[in-house]
Amino acid sequence: MAATLGTITSILQLVDTAQTARELIQDFRHAPEEQRRLLSEMDDLRLLIEELQLRPVEAFHSMMEHFTEKLKEGKGPLAKFRNRLSWTMWSKKETTEYLDKFEQFKSLANSWLSLDIRDMSQCNHKAVLQSQEHNHNTVLQSVDDVANAQQHNHHWE
Repeated sequence: MAATLGTITSILQLVDTAQTARELIQDFRHAPEEQRRLLSEMDDLRLLIEELQLRPVEAFHSMMEHFTEKLKEGKGPLAKFRNRLSWTMWSKKETTEYLDKFEQFKSLANSWLSLDIRDMSQCNHKAVLQSQEHNHNTVLQSVDDVANAQQHNHHWE
């Protein structure tokens, strides 16, 4: 009975080790695609940062630059292998944290942009109202001038 239990435990450990190895191999194989996806996401965020130059984004910008440097592909077959291995061992875990921070920043940036759009629409609305008021006053003044001229002409006849 103990031998059977030991055999089952060994088989379960072997299955777990095989599954872990499979996951590491999959991470190793998919590292370039995942890195490209992350770099693409960072490029999108970089555009937002440029758009939001007046906002306090220096810390986020430096974090992005640091991570971009980590993800840059090296030259030569050994550098590519090292990059994939590094990705498999530690970068993928760190990437999840970075992606969470990127999503938080994107949400914040979208809120900033929404507020800017709202402010611009309010300014435009005020300008439209002022223009309408000016046009209304101009039309009323013109009608008043015509009425005064007709009254003045009628008075002289």
